Amino acid sequence: MIKRLLPHLCFIISLMMLTFYVVDIFNPGMDFLGNDIFKILLLIYGVATAVLSSIMIVRQRKS
Repeated sequence: MIKRLLPHLCFIISLMMLTFYVVDIFNPGMDFLGNDIFKILLLIYGVATAVLSSIMIVRQRKS
């Protein structure tokens, strides 16, 4: 279950982060990059990407 969820989670959060970045460039008053929600999403994205990378490394070594 988690192996199927992680790629989707990484993809969705990465799109959200890219959107926040672009909106923050055009409208600095929104301050997305200094927001606590952005920091939480960044943490979740980092952990999910690390776990997904570990799973992919293990799969490649097995085959």
